[in-house]
Amino acid sequence: MRVFIDDTGTQRYVRDVRGRFAKMAAVMEERLKPMFREAIVKQFESEGAWGGDPWTALSDETIKRKTLSGTLDEGILRDSMRLFEAFAEPDSPDFDVEIKGNTFSYVIRVPYAWRHQDGSDRLPVREIVPDPMPESFIEQMRNVVSGYILEAELVEED
Repeated sequence: MRVFIDDTGTQRYVRDVRGRFAKMAAVMEERLKPMFREAIVKQFESEGAWGGDPWTALSDETIKRKTLSGTLDEGILRDSMRLFEAFAEPDSPDFDVEIKGNTFSYVIRVPYAWRHQDGSDRLPVREIVPDPMPESFIEQMRNVVSGYILEAELVEED
């Protein structure tokens, strides 16, 4: 007795999936980069609460300075708006995503950004990019990537 299995469909599927892997950079640029930007804008708008660790309140000295300069209502980390706009403005030269192969990394070109991210003797830690990112956000990114790789769908995420 002989049993023949036609694996033509499987071979085609594997070939299609392999082809989609080769185009991941476009998915990262078109879908993941905007998702990342939107996530960091949420982090600013919630003053850190979106990422799970609300930012330290402004000191009395900073409140006085911001009141005098008229920027108190702008919120934390928004004196010049440069850091916020790096994420909020799609054409900002201060933020980019580097895509090498299937690796996605972000670049922030605001010189003082890491002083806020990591804190210093004079500044409290205020994570601009939560570390780790919220699991719900990671799951959204996974859904976009897996939807594209497995089904050739660009899943719309909220």
